[in-house]
Amino acid sequence: ANYITVGNKVYRERSLVVSPVSHHRIPNRVDQNFGKIVGGQEATPHSHPFIVNLILDLFYFCGGSLIAPNVVLTAAHCTDGVNSVKVTAGAHKLSANEPSQQVQTSTNIITNADFSLDLVDNDVALIILDEPFEINEFVSTIALSEAEPAVGEMVQATGWGKTRDGILATTSDILMDVTIPVGDDADAESVYGPDLDYTTKICIDTTGGLGTCQGDSGGPLFVNDGADAAIVGITSFGSSIGCESGLPSCFTSVPSYNEWIQDNMP
Repeated sequence: ANYITVGNKVYRERSLVVSPVSHHRIPNRVDQNFGKIVGGQEATPHSHPFIVNLILDLFYFCGGSLIAPNVVLTAAHCTDGVNSVKVTAGAHKLSANEPSQQVQTSTNIITNADFSLDLVDNDVALIILDEPFEINEFVSTIALSEAEPAVGEMVQATGWGKTRDGILATTSDILMDVTIPVGDDADAESVYGPDLDYTTKICIDTTGGLGTCQGDSGGPLFVNDGADAAIVGITSFGSSIGCESGLPSCFTSVPSYNEWIQDNMP
């Protein structure tokens, strides 16, 4: 159920889900089940030129964001234990041989040393490329936001993840995006319990089944469009009940980790 076919190759999604405390006798147990955007629409081609697709150890599937021509920002649960990653920039339809696509492979992966799978904490990583991507109309960087968006503020997520729940659901071959409001940390805590550190997370209101899903992991949550776009979050985890459940989805807060990011940039 958690596999994606790109061309003639099959990959497994790498994603995290957290069990709501009211539905699980072990609070906040995290299940890893590799991995999209649910309730969204096809993105205007190349309107988010900072999004990259990651194939990790030739097997796992995640997203990421280009924050410098030679640096990708993604989630630690995507890179944890991984030795090599293929990075594709400038893509819209993954299976197509698009002239806009640029591909690089890197073994220089910096996963936050304090990443905790159990607490879904410090879910941030960098991939350093040997050579920078060529910056053009299809491939460009996104700025790091210095402030978290306010509760209720509209933000965007984008990715090639699943578009619906269900055992037969597959990830998307085309890039999707969705606009959703920032939720209240208290709402997320009421669902996932008090053990998680919500000060370093941004959780979104997925009422109506809008949001991210398996396969979107590591991709961006961002404000504004075009040259003014700024990344505020990294897709981290959703509910084990399902992406269309309306329960909060949470992202690593980029402003909380700007110092770590800058310290580890080449």
